[in-house]
Amino acid sequence: MLFTLMGDANMYWSVAMSKLPGMKIVHARHEHCAVAMADGYARATGKVGVASTTCGPGFTQIMTALAIAARATCRWWCSRAIRRSPPHGTCNRSTWRR
Repeated sequence: MLFTLMGDANMYWSVAMSKLPGMKIVHARHEHCAVAMADGYARATGKVGVASTTCGPGFTQIMTALAIAARATCRWWCSRAIRRSPPHGTCNRSTWRR
């Protein structure tokens, strides 16, 4: 079971996961909730809770839920997707030159 808030950086992975046999995807409305649901799933079932969020501000939103899950010593795994840099000609740290 995967708890996710789909974004531009993790949409392909989430779709690929949904095509696996027996995989159930639960969509959240907030990043924190995806991690909290994975934590609750792990506590209730004893299985590993899996959460996926997108990069940037979406990742920072999960810190409280991660701390709570870690303190409870639950079995969980959280994936944060990283979007690849756009092609040349854009202004970001990896391609911008003076």
